[in-house]
Amino acid sequence: MGQLNGPEVQIVGTPGTSASDYGITLAGIGDGVQGISIYGFGNTGASGTGNANGSNIYIAIAATSGTFITNNVIGTAATTFPTNGTDPNTITTRSTGNGILLAAGTTSSSITNNLIGYNGNTGVQNLATGATGGVTITGNEIRNNALLNTSASGILLAGAGGTVQTNLVTANRGSGVDFDGSAGNILVTGNTISSNGTGGARTSGIRAYGTGNTVSLNAISNNTGSGILVRPGTNVANTSGSTTISQNAIGANGQLGIKLMNNTDAETVGTPVLNDYGDIDGRKNGSSAIGANGLLNFPIIVQARVSGANLVIAGYARPGVKIEFFNVAASGVTADGSGFGEGPVYLTSQVEGSAADLDNGTGTYGGVINGHNQGTDNTNKFSFSIPLSSLPSGVTLAPGNVITATATSSTITSEYSGNITLLSGPLPVELTAFIAKALNYDAQLAWTTASELNSDYYTVERSLDGNIFAKIGQVAAQGNKTTTTSYTYTDAGIGHQQPGQPVYYRLRQVDLNGTTAFSPVRSIVFASDKSVAISCYPVPAQSTVWMDLSSLADINTYQVSLLDNTGRQVQQWSLAGGKPQLLDLQNLPTSIYQLVLTGLAKDGSLLRQTLRLTKE
Repeated sequence: MGQLNGPEVQIVGTPGTSASDYGITLAGIGDGVQGISIYGFGNTGASGTGNANGSNIYIAIAATSGTFITNNVIGTAATTFPTNGTDPNTITTRSTGNGILLAAGTTSSSITNNLIGYNGNTGVQNLATGATGGVTITGNEIRNNALLNTSASGILLAGAGGTVQTNLVTANRGSGVDFDGSAGNILVTGNTISSNGTGGARTSGIRAYGTGNTVSLNAISNNTGSGILVRPGTNVANTSGSTTISQNAIGANGQLGIKLMNNTDAETVGTPVLNDYGDIDGRKNGSSAIGANGLLNFPIIVQARVSGANLVIAGYARPGVKIEFFNVAASGVTADGSGFGEGPVYLTSQVEGSAADLDNGTGTYGGVINGHNQGTDNTNKFSFSIPLSSLPSGVTLAPGNVITATATSSTITSEYSGNITLLSGPLPVELTAFIAKALNYDAQLAWTTASELNSDYYTVERSLDGNIFAKIGQVAAQGNKTTTTSYTYTDAGIGHQQPGQPVYYRLRQVDLNGTTAFSPVRSIVFASDKSVAISCYPVPAQSTVWMDLSSLADINTYQVSLLDNTGRQVQQWSLAGGKPQLLDLQNLPTSIYQLVLTGLAKDGSLLRQTLRLTKE
């Protein structure tokens, strides 16, 4: 922290006397305290357990706004503020109450650039009820508080709202920053929060409660319990106890980096909440939330590899979540022994289902993954190829590093995922294209690889429901090859078995050593036997999409309408049959559409076909 000029004024109380309940009381709008040292207040006997109501500086209810406390030493003499944890006060001079106490009803106060330490209770106890940012605690060093109370915190935010920014909060016996009893809307950002929770009752670096909180860009380390503990709230929404946690450097804590409490958990429980099918364990009877942050499922990472100039990561995540990736075991950092990550080094954020996501399929996972049981779910798959040059400045990756991730959905963030060890070298197979299209009643599959390493064969798998896949064929691979290879496979006659319904395909690539990897999933919808088959590719589409009209009469013209999700026509084309046609979607927003084709079939009957189209 920055240096503070020594105060020239010192105010000393006598603990245990009625006159020493409060040292200084701010009772008017705009009142302030600046440039003094104050200690010895609290009105509890020297052998007591601390006084939650007394304090060295008290902001009373009448001081509703505009108060400030800046450039003071609060809790010790002007000439000493140890950083080694040794209490400089004697038993007869120790402050037995809080360093600073804000009464309920105060809505706007500024606490900046103070040294606040060695108090019997909380360093700063805020009972104010203002909006976010109404009470700001910025640039302070808050250490070694709660000497007479094992559960008191460095900072307690018990009202609604507040900003805690760029403070050093360390070695307090309770949590470093505690939201106990708060309604929420608290911002904690840019702080160093370390070595707190030594009293054994409240052991986390941050103890979050309430809704609408944000914890971001903090360094949180060496706390006795979890780095961040999110407690369950009382709301009926699934976001009960909702706290967004983003881009923090969390490491070397005694328990998990992030712990989401179930309503039956003890605060000192340090085990992860495993993922569950459908991600419903945050609910009771399908509605009332009983777990913090809805016990949101964390991502599952099944592949992490540096390939050339890219970081390639693949796995499973809930639909549409933002995934933050972290390096758990960078140089000099040891991974958490639980096998579930902390995140000392932030790497990147990616969104499942975005244009950068190379896998639009779904799948089921369960059992032991990367050596650890991480739960089970049927959910979306993701795959990202992230340029190493896009990582934060100074961040490097090396084989043997350990990667973890969190998921954020709206205002709630998951625990850290199970760890995976980072590998290096080229991908066994670099798949550049995989297309499935209908030709009459056959499904024609085609895929292309840019290179292959120790690749044995491809299993072609088909599903009629998008979840359960079965092998329908096998194609030999190239083994080792550094140039482009194209493959094809035809699923003959499947359109007769599944008229008017989607058919799903994927590739299962098998290495010579038995290692497997899956391609994205592709789908085709066949027309009924009385009509013909049409298809679109690629799906999802981006700026353009091919509509394959090869099975239609080349002498006929067909009307194709694009309908939005309200049924409104947003675009129309007149297209010749007998060949694929390229449709321009560049000016359309991301959404789900329907393509409706009308015209005459080859036998002269009226033809009408509808295809679902997703545009990213």
